[in-house]
Amino acid sequence: MTNRTELLEMGESLEIGFLADMIVMALFREHLTDEDIHTLKRASEFIKRVKKGRQINGGRLGSQAIESIVAYNRAIHVMRIQSTDEKEFKEKFKENVERFETIIKKSIKQKRINKEESKELRNFFFRIGRRTLDDSSDFLERRPEVFKWRKMVVA
Repeated sequence: MTNRTELLEMGESLEIGFLADMIVMALFREHLTDEDIHTLKRASEFIKRVKKGRQINGGRLGSQAIESIVAYNRAIHVMRIQSTDEKEFKEKFKENVERFETIIKKSIKQKRINKEESKELRNFFFRIGRRTLDDSSDFLERRPEVFKWRKMVVA
């Protein structure tokens, strides 16, 4: 039986996936609409959560800390960095995240997307969306009862 917590986690995961898809679509446009700018502002918020999640050490965690850890976890799993050295990986990860933040801010300010400059950022969010889809599929395969509906009795 699927419990409420699992369904809430799946809902949050799907929200991140849908956001990632919207970000990818916005990053394919050359000229940004107001809706695209709003989407990129949400992308900027996600990147800020990734940065915060990197810095959380423990203790009591509020909902914002947990959101940051989730964002960081998603980012760490999809970031493509060629390194076997942990210190080097952390440095490159930080550089990538900061570069992504700069690209987003620049795009919002100019209301334009430099497609070449944003290619890695677009691929990053594409991989987040793909990872979310894979996680959702795995969840639904493990939990087939999600689709079993109780018979409704009409009086």
